[in-house]
Amino acid sequence: MTAARRAPTVSAPRRALLALATGLALAGAGLALPALAQAPAAERTAARVDIPFETFTLPNGLRVVVHTDRKAPIVAVNVWYHVGSKDEPAGRSGFAHLFEHLMFQATEHHDGEFFDPFKMVGATDQNGTTNTDRTNYFQNVPTTALDMALWMESDRMGHLLGAVDQAALDEQRGVVQNEKRQGENQPYGQVWDRLTRALYPQGHPYHHGVIGSMNDLNAASLDDVKQWFRTWYGPNNAVLVLAGDIDVATAKQKVAQYFGDIPAGPTMAQPAVDVARRPADTRETMEDQVPQSRIYRVWNVAEIGSGDIDRLQVLASVLGGSKSSRLDRRLLHDDKLVDNISAGAWASQLGSSFGIIATVKQGVDPAVVEAAIDEELARLIADGPSADELDRAKTAFRAGFVRGIERIGGFGGKADALAECAVYAGDPGCFRTSLRNIAETTVADVRSVGARWLDVGSHTIVVTPGARTALAEAPAATPAPFTPPAPDPAFRTTPTAIDRSAGVPETTTFPELKFPEQQRATLANGTQVILAERHDIPVVQVSYEFQGGYTADQGRTPGTASFAMSVLDEGAAGIGALDFADRVESLGASLGAGASLDGSNAYVSALKEHLDPSLALFADMVRRPNFDEKEIERIKATWIAGIAQEKARPASAAMRVLPPLLYGAGHPYAIPFSGSGDEASIAALTRDDLVAYHRDWVRPDGATLIVVGDTTLAEIVPLLERHFGDWRADTPAPAPIAVTPVERPQAPRVFLLDQPGAVQANIFAAQVVPPTGDPSSTRFDMANTVIGGDFTARLNMNLREDKHWSYGARSSASGTLGQRPWTVSAPVQIDRTADAIAEIGKELTAFTDGTRPATDAELARAQAIQTLSLPGAYETAWAVMSTIGGNVRFGRPDDYVFRRKAEIEAMTPAAIAEAAKTLDPSALTWVVVGDLDQIEAPVRALGLGEVQVIDAAGAPVPPAE
Repeated sequence: MTAARRAPTVSAPRRALLALATGLALAGAGLALPALAQAPAAERTAARVDIPFETFTLPNGLRVVVHTDRKAPIVAVNVWYHVGSKDEPAGRSGFAHLFEHLMFQATEHHDGEFFDPFKMVGATDQNGTTNTDRTNYFQNVPTTALDMALWMESDRMGHLLGAVDQAALDEQRGVVQNEKRQGENQPYGQVWDRLTRALYPQGHPYHHGVIGSMNDLNAASLDDVKQWFRTWYGPNNAVLVLAGDIDVATAKQKVAQYFGDIPAGPTMAQPAVDVARRPADTRETMEDQVPQSRIYRVWNVAEIGSGDIDRLQVLASVLGGSKSSRLDRRLLHDDKLVDNISAGAWASQLGSSFGIIATVKQGVDPAVVEAAIDEELARLIADGPSADELDRAKTAFRAGFVRGIERIGGFGGKADALAECAVYAGDPGCFRTSLRNIAETTVADVRSVGARWLDVGSHTIVVTPGARTALAEAPAATPAPFTPPAPDPAFRTTPTAIDRSAGVPETTTFPELKFPEQQRATLANGTQVILAERHDIPVVQVSYEFQGGYTADQGRTPGTASFAMSVLDEGAAGIGALDFADRVESLGASLGAGASLDGSNAYVSALKEHLDPSLALFADMVRRPNFDEKEIERIKATWIAGIAQEKARPASAAMRVLPPLLYGAGHPYAIPFSGSGDEASIAALTRDDLVAYHRDWVRPDGATLIVVGDTTLAEIVPLLERHFGDWRADTPAPAPIAVTPVERPQAPRVFLLDQPGAVQANIFAAQVVPPTGDPSSTRFDMANTVIGGDFTARLNMNLREDKHWSYGARSSASGTLGQRPWTVSAPVQIDRTADAIAEIGKELTAFTDGTRPATDAELARAQAIQTLSLPGAYETAWAVMSTIGGNVRFGRPDDYVFRRKAEIEAMTPAAIAEAAKTLDPSALTWVVVGDLDQIEAPVRALGLGEVQVIDAAGAPVPPAE
């Protein structure tokens, strides 16, 4: 349930099609990628990819799109309503998103949370989002649960109003207001509201933000809710996409059965396209609690569906959309003016946005950065991209599209792409036109589209470090009286045999769990190879799994492991960082490396037609990284700035100080869980440190290569032998890192971290629990699912749905070789900090002492969540690879997923009650991040235990005199 702002950094996709390809691509239109000159003939055939579909329309106007994909026994059910914040009357900003939340409450024939029946069948990727132009609802369900999903979606489409009351409205209003607080409480969190106000004039549908103002949200009435539903939520204003294990004949029968008797609503005219071109550039400066300045420069540009927005995607990629883009090359690598920079085009119905975002290096004048941006943009518009730049951009788009169509649903899956095209273009296949536009874009096209749209009219916001000031809000206006038009008589209903009084259809059978067979081989260098074949898309994923990780920083400079792995792709085998990035991009590959607490890995995602040259670059990266002094110094400066950003964000700030409190100084896990080290350690890091880490821990002996995708053992092993077979370690393997157990504290401890001016407090409560490999681990995970591991768990139901003090409360335990850190996290409105801590404590105490043990219903729901979701959980190659990687890390057998499923299915409430005793509420370590002036006294008054104020490094702060 997300309000998607007009911004590039939202969790919901601004446009699903762009999410598929990070722009758009070639092959969705059935066009082969032009062969690269250096590729062998056998690799010059690009696989054709598309999203085939069929459509039909019910007599009541509901448009239905069906895409068949039988790779997994699941169906994506995706409903888009053509209404967003652009349709809100004056004085009711935020109402489209507020109503989206109400759609997850009870209906006239289902009493309870909308999520409940879906949890009982193991639904995955379930959510809803609102943006300026549409509201959507989606979930993936087992094929056998499709009747349930269609019954639920049709019940809220046709039978919601009788169940919406003032209590439901008040509850969700509070939740949405906390979502708004949570966004604005982040560094740079107010920028996009300011941008939309500046870019669009008063009265333009895009002038206000999607989430709305507090005053308008408070003014929303029950009558507003009912009018909104009657106006916009008719079947004739909706598109239903069914994608996956389904065919059009089945879809026609079931959709008519469940949706056919819902009356049409009025036919509402959509606003005319209004790009709101601006005659001059404007600018403003704002202060925020941020560690460094950031520049946002945005233009209003052509609307979605226009050829120009597609060509602007290409321009954005060349300008600032890749590691070796014009802006990256100039400002990040050459002039070293910024710590990161990007450019993008974000498409919308009435008009789109093109933006450049630059985080300015400390000590650099933002004006110098702006001048350099101006020069690079002007040069690109004047001269256009080179042929190589243009080809690389197109290749990257095609590769993104190929990878994106692996998923049928969720954020940015195939169902989203089809729904988006159906809503905005009236043609589910409109993506093919955009793909063709990308394929046919020329150098001259890039020049002309840049000159046409990026000349004048931008608005620039420069955010500088300082005090955060809340956005000024106008009083809520009284909307003009509005009576929804009469239902459109052009549509009619059809009889249905459904007796809704019988309740939600029961799902009695479920698909079997299937996991790809794991084939094995051993390379000449001793590395074990595990292959899981997946031939759904022409992509091969490879992950080289190594030991070490953050724990290997013991005896080294803190941050070494993460830094060393992160810079492997910054040039290799004597090829410079930018040229290396160009070669990777030209192949449509994606590669990199990283570390975690107990290990590290290097990975490559390769298009099938370029598998061998992609593996060659991958081998260079793994075996022969440059560790160039110039690049190391550049990245060190950016890394140190990143640590400052971690400290500025409430959640990451807490995750820096909490681990040392849990494990004690000197323990391998007593480090920031980002693995980033600290400013002093990174400043002291040398090339020799990185070479030593690489020598000791990035080695073939004891390592595992996991391969998932469109290949066979007969094909992949010779390729891996060619590139890795002669690789040998030069030194004996280091001894495994000893991760010794620690004791819990004898009493609760509370640590307060000041965030002046915060409108929320971020509450964390943590303690150590047995390792992932402990025999009790699965039982504990099930207990956690009941108390805090799911939306429907007790903590979230209490703090969000009952009290509406929080946008969401969760608990989780990371997977570790040593004792796991179990953590509750709850961002809450600041005036409820102490109350929320008390509620968390009550919930944990009642759960662990047997006062409120897990019920049969809670156990059944947790079992469904953890097992019935499994047939759909391995839809993607990445999900399969992640599971195999976990098996390798923790020494599990190949059939672990089946063993775990059987253990969960056999679990009893008594077993959950026993596992709950693993937790001890009287030995919790609490970290609370918030405005000390508002939270300290109420928290101390709780009498939980010792309360100490600490700084961002975890050091005690002496009391004020």
